[in-house]
Amino acid sequence: MMPTRNAVSENVSAKATIAFDQHYALVWLDRFEARIIHFNSEASHVEIVRPSHAPGGWRIAAESASGVCSAVDTEFYRDVVEACEAADALLLVGHSIAKTEFVKYLHLHSPHVFDRISGIETLARATDALLLAEGRRFFDMAEHRGA
Repeated sequence: MMPTRNAVSENVSAKATIAFDQHYALVWLDRFEARIIHFNSEASHVEIVRPSHAPGGWRIAAESASGVCSAVDTEFYRDVVEACEAADALLLVGHSIAKTEFVKYLHLHSPHVFDRISGIETLARATDALLLAEGRRFFDMAEHRGA
């Protein structure tokens, strides 16, 4: 059995208690885990959320364009939403299928978090440092566009 959200957390230290002035979050996810990098201009920490059970297999779906879609793990997505609650703005990255399913879940079940999505990008698995750099670059450019 895989650890749950409460049992899995990496690099969460005293920085996690820092009051963020503008709290951003980059969410990288696939079917096996979500890496939520909370950050501002000075601090960051990583939270890892995993499904409470092994992800299900793929199922055939006649209504999808490819004919295949995955089983949606609503408990996993609920835990990811809970981890993102404090963020003022989100950048959602990862594999296309996982991102699409998560966005659909947010739209239906957590519209208040859905409204905080600033960007959605396809991005292969990367180190936490590279993900943080991408998040800082994205939000820095977004601030310049908005100015």
